[in-house]
Amino acid sequence: MPLRVHQCVGHPNLLAVSPMYAIQPVPSNDNAILRAVTQIATEVLQNRHWEENITEILGQLGRAARVCRVCVFANVTLPDGRRGLQLRYEWLAPHSPPALVELGAWQREHPYPWDEGLFARWAPLLQQGEIIHGPIALFPPKEGYALKSRGIQSLAVVPIFQGDQWWGFLGLDECTTPRLWSDEELDVLRSASSILGAALERQHMLAHVEIRALEIEILSQVLRALNATPHIDEAFPKIVAPLRQLTRADRISLAMFTPDRSEFIIISLDQPHPELGKGSRMPVEDTSSLEDILNGRIHMTPDLAKEKERPGEQLLYGAGYRSRLNIPLNVQDRVYGALNFAWKRPYGFEGLSIPVLQRLADAIALAIERTHHLVEEQERRHEMERLFQSAAALTANLELDEVLEHILDYLEELTHYDSATILLVEGDALQVKAMRGFAHPEVYMQRRYPLDDPYFRRMRETGKPILLEDASADPLFENWDDHYPIRGWLAVPLIVRDKVLGYLTLESRRVAAFGEKETRLAQVFANHAATAIENARLFQQALRLNRELEAALQARTTLIHRVSHELRTPLTLILGLAELLQTHPEVQSLSEETRNLLENLVHEARHLRHMVNQVLSLKQVEQEPMRFQAIDVHKWVEGVSAGWRILFQKKGQTLHVDIDSGVGHIWGDPNFLQQVLDNILDNAYKYTPEGRNIYLSVRPYDGSYVLFQIRDEGIGVPPEEIPHLFEQFYRVERKENYRDKGLGLGLALCKGIVERHGGRIWVESEGENRGMTVYFTVPVDGRETTIND
Repeated sequence: MPLRVHQCVGHPNLLAVSPMYAIQPVPSNDNAILRAVTQIATEVLQNRHWEENITEILGQLGRAARVCRVCVFANVTLPDGRRGLQLRYEWLAPHSPPALVELGAWQREHPYPWDEGLFARWAPLLQQGEIIHGPIALFPPKEGYALKSRGIQSLAVVPIFQGDQWWGFLGLDECTTPRLWSDEELDVLRSASSILGAALERQHMLAHVEIRALEIEILSQVLRALNATPHIDEAFPKIVAPLRQLTRADRISLAMFTPDRSEFIIISLDQPHPELGKGSRMPVEDTSSLEDILNGRIHMTPDLAKEKERPGEQLLYGAGYRSRLNIPLNVQDRVYGALNFAWKRPYGFEGLSIPVLQRLADAIALAIERTHHLVEEQERRHEMERLFQSAAALTANLELDEVLEHILDYLEELTHYDSATILLVEGDALQVKAMRGFAHPEVYMQRRYPLDDPYFRRMRETGKPILLEDASADPLFENWDDHYPIRGWLAVPLIVRDKVLGYLTLESRRVAAFGEKETRLAQVFANHAATAIENARLFQQALRLNRELEAALQARTTLIHRVSHELRTPLTLILGLAELLQTHPEVQSLSEETRNLLENLVHEARHLRHMVNQVLSLKQVEQEPMRFQAIDVHKWVEGVSAGWRILFQKKGQTLHVDIDSGVGHIWGDPNFLQQVLDNILDNAYKYTPEGRNIYLSVRPYDGSYVLFQIRDEGIGVPPEEIPHLFEQFYRVERKENYRDKGLGLGLALCKGIVERHGGRIWVESEGENRGMTVYFTVPVDGRETTIND
């Protein structure tokens, strides 16, 4: 009997080999499965409480797929730390075999290790996103026997991912026939797996949000209890309940080190023990956790049964505890003790938010230190956050006026001044650039103040702020005209790279309105402000220089165009007369030297006309419309190159033209494109010695373009010059004396024309005396992309 061989999806090394027709695919039912998956998607993605109906949901899938069992297994961590799996949801069809229903092999409460028995081979495959499926006769003997003993004939196991993490798998067991799964069925089952994964992820996110809300609420309760009293003995009974709600711990305690840090004392706890009660003392070396605590590290004991070699661990284990978590109580980098949690099960701390518990421990430590220290720390944190926000906002702004206004806004929030001023150095004087709290700021904004002001001179010399508790008592202080009497006064220099840009002043009606805190904040802020001011000034200067440069370039271009336009008419007349004179009969009777002079005159006039025409062509490329049409590349290239062949031959040069047979038409303006080809060939002609070759090749490029390549055997270009070749009026300075030197516009013209056609142009050269190659592309059909003015 012939054999049929099937490649099992997800099993490159597992072939389903069976006699012909012995294992037949179940008639495709993917439409029914797809409808069931659609219903499942509607249920689980719209109903937050979909787990209440999970049996019926899996039943829809099972009935549609015509299987006897649908199950969902989740990955878990076993008590010994290994990875395992556990049955989470299950549906059994009425016709399920007794072996599957009565054995009770898969108990929801009992996890199974991945690395043992039936599942040892499955885990890496599922983790990689592969599907395990097919008749069990095709599985390894050990797996097949285990599955067959439960009445399973065939199965499909589809991995479930929660985001990027492998969560578990969806299993479908068929008990009546050795079934093959079609690709369409597997695709639909993968969709069902993805839907379950999305629902689980949403459920996880909602649970995470709820946990976070609980954490925030508990943290708030603990903080309120700690803030209500500075005495930890009074606060501890109030915080135990929320701590237990958060951690599910069986024992919570606080331990403090003695001043010499040789022992710790239990100062508060919720579950007394004869040998671990309140006031119990224990040497540091009697427990392994305190070494971590003394160094400010969290200590975790997953299972005390494996860590009971010291007296402290023996006492906990003897009292029935299996795991613990110890969090150091830190205050100003000093460890005062530990917040301790213990559970009567291994890995009791699994799933807890350690950062939240650390924050709780920090809060308790601060309460031990003193409640008002917590308030000071919160205020300082708020100040630093505002400084950071203000610095970020300042550095992101490059408008000087806006920067100065932001500075005054942030300083008002940080220091609560009544009025403020920013003065910046402008030349040989100080000038007010921004004011706040003045009735008529425009009066002062027009004035200039001397740099030898005693306060400013002092700040320039020391780089430090000046604080006056009562400005009216300082004989050097002068109040602003028509301003309220200033009492509290603070001046802070604005310094960037040891350069004093100016200073800012904060003023108040109250004596001693500003102190050490305001001075520190203002100085830190002024450092950021000075950088922002300097950046804004440099940006404005760069804008001004850029505008001036653009104006100069525009003026130069306009002048060149005008001069070129005015030169063209007389130049044409001169050239015409010179050429006419050259053909006059009497000229032939002149001496050879005279005829050579006349020939040089005509040559130079033509060269001058060529340069004038290049300048005017540059304007045409920028402004004049192009007349695009389909161009037969073979005819066009041959027509352009015909005239150049004659010119090259006169110089002993050879032009080789090679057009690929696959090239047909391009889309462009033939006159403008001829300028491109003429300019490039002209450069090759001028800069290639006699007797050398020039190669012009044309071939298809990148599917929708034609590539033109012009390579010469000339003098080449230094590599550092290549990036500048397409700049207007840029010329490579050479030691050789070439008769026909240009303006440096040829390649700039080429670039403008090629880019208007939607193409690209570039140059390659291996260096001097090693030739140069120019490439440019033109679209095969650019009707939709080419700009036509």
